[in-house]
Amino acid sequence: MHEQRPPRFRRRIRLAPEAYRSGAAFLVTVCAVRGTAPFHDPHRANIVARRLLAARNSRRGPVVAYCVMPDHVHIVLAGAPDVVQWVREFKAGTTAELRREDPGARPWQRSFHDRCLPLHGESLDAAVTYVLENPVRAGLVARVADWPWAGHGLA
Repeated sequence: MHEQRPPRFRRRIRLAPEAYRSGAAFLVTVCAVRGTAPFHDPHRANIVARRLLAARNSRRGPVVAYCVMPDHVHIVLAGAPDVVQWVREFKAGTTAELRREDPGARPWQRSFHDRCLPLHGESLDAAVTYVLENPVRAGLVARVADWPWAGHGLA
């Protein structure tokens, strides 16, 4: 006789929907499709970085800091009206642009990782530092300033 197992449920990785509409700050990590590193190609990394830079420089842009790594992107967002929607539009926009040159491009995993941060203080500063120092920790460059696909809006 078989022992019945309980049904498996996917672990919910999202916070309650209202948390993403609060205007809070978030550290977001968007990963490339598992086992790929599409942004190792400088041209592809430039496409993603340009979109993030434009969002950072726009008057109401929520991007505080970003870093495009070969297989993932870190973004610190603050004040986005809806973080999930913002990430969805970012992924769709970059995918469309990448597909203009490579119709089969499928750069992103289905979801993203996030962590809510206070809008001011050490945690936000630490998140920005973490994002900007990512290529140094990964051994890709010796200094933060040497990585061309990162930026921040802090003075």
